[in-house]
Amino acid sequence: MHRETACERILFLYLPTGGGHLAPARALAKRMEAVYGVSTLIECPSLSRLGLFIFKDGYQLVSQVFPALWKLMYERNEKPWGMRLSRILAGFFTLHGLRKVLAEYQPTKIVCVHHLMGRALRIALEEHGRVPLIMVVTDPFDPHPIWAFNHRWPLACYSEDAARTLVGYGVERGRISVHSSIVNDSFERDVSMDEMETLRDELGLRRGKPMVLIAGGADGMKRAEAMTLELLKSRLDFDLVVVCGRDPVLKLKVETVAAAYHMVPSSTKKVAVLGFTDRMPILMRAADAIASKAGASVVAEILRVGKPNIIAYMIPGQEKGNVDFVVSHGLGLYCRTPESLRLGVERILGDEAYRKRIEANIAALHFKNGLDSICKSIMELE
Repeated sequence: MHRETACERILFLYLPTGGGHLAPARALAKRMEAVYGVSTLIECPSLSRLGLFIFKDGYQLVSQVFPALWKLMYERNEKPWGMRLSRILAGFFTLHGLRKVLAEYQPTKIVCVHHLMGRALRIALEEHGRVPLIMVVTDPFDPHPIWAFNHRWPLACYSEDAARTLVGYGVERGRISVHSSIVNDSFERDVSMDEMETLRDELGLRRGKPMVLIAGGADGMKRAEAMTLELLKSRLDFDLVVVCGRDPVLKLKVETVAAAYHMVPSSTKKVAVLGFTDRMPILMRAADAIASKAGASVVAEILRVGKPNIIAYMIPGQEKGNVDFVVSHGLGLYCRTPESLRLGVERILGDEAYRKRIEANIAALHFKNGLDSICKSIMELE
């Protein structure tokens, strides 16, 4: 174990546009405290109610309820004028908070995991004084050009594909360090068969039967109730676990579907419906197939546990690169509708040779958690 000095104060900055930015910041901060003994602070620069609505509620509303509009906004934001306008807007809501946290925390290093804060950070640091800063690019395979727009800071990315894309945007190769996707260290622990069977017992699932997991992350999975209904029509005999995250309305909808199914005398499948849970590492390892969103964090977690990934929902534009990576490397399927999801599950569970090819493709990637190497790059900042 490395041990440096607690005099190092590492500031992690994010915005609440989904969990894909906060999750890596938390994982990095936890590892750096444990390995290097540094002080860390994870901060979303203070936002007004309007700012929170725009960056949190507004983002979730548009990206999940109006995906066509989100795709249009995403594409417009690839233009220089769009990137500049987005950073001006973000700066309006975050600059005051950045000034305050810099003055109060006095960081010795800064890690930014959100591309929209570039302009505000530049202004705040010009006033505060130079602090070594690195941007962690949380788009793993096909980063948005705004990550490279109008700054000279080093960039830590998750793949060679991402590095090539950033070079194509004009970033000098020497400013880029290549690592791997960040996975919370809870996914690093081996899980025994006894633990997985105990979990199945606690959830009321049947031992010896395949288990399909619907995992939408902390925000839940859009259309999870329709996916559940369709999967319960399958001719195959498997059990189902649906994780609804922090969405109580979604959980109620899925529970209603499950209760109606269990009232049918001929029903055989067992369905467990969960809200937010910290047992995702065990659930994923216990699953035979996982239906997920296309978010960077959940895709990396499924790769880490080595299970077939059926992507059932993606945010247009933003997560397309993640879908392309999974499909092109033979790591799973992209199923846009509940019916295609059912067919995908039946193919993976019903065709052993096909499932083994997917598992072999996952193994061939030799996926390694990027936590330690990115932490090292942060500590080497000058």
